[in-house]
Amino acid sequence: MSTVKIKAEEYVTTTDDDGIKLSLSPYDVPREIKPAYNNATGILSIDFIYIDEEKPHPQTQGILDSVTMRVGQHSGKILGFDIDTRRYRNLTEICFEISHIAATTPGLKFNQRENYRVVGSILNANKDAIWASA
Repeated sequence: MSTVKIKAEEYVTTTDDDGIKLSLSPYDVPREIKPAYNNATGILSIDFIYIDEEKPHPQTQGILDSVTMRVGQHSGKILGFDIDTRRYRNLTEICFEISHIAATTPGLKFNQRENYRVVGSILNANKDAIWASA
């Protein structure tokens, strides 16, 4: 499957919190999605491409059985997922889990929570195109 282009302006939001307006930085909104399927392992890798390039944290985070999430070493933004397609055949449960993590994980910064929300929305909006590559 080819790269899916993202219109960042559709996902940048402003939150008014106690009279302070917070906006998600354009650096925290993916510009592209690059899915790649490995026939030998059954793993669908979904990479999110941002304006900047950041190395992933050395440890992946298991968010569901057979789903790992890669986050940025410094920003904590979602860089991608590796999904065992023998266990999951759609992104619905994964999108729900991303929203749950954003809402319930203590210590997440505003930009991390919003990045998780945006990535979940992007996955949901493009789930058919992404799964077409698997």
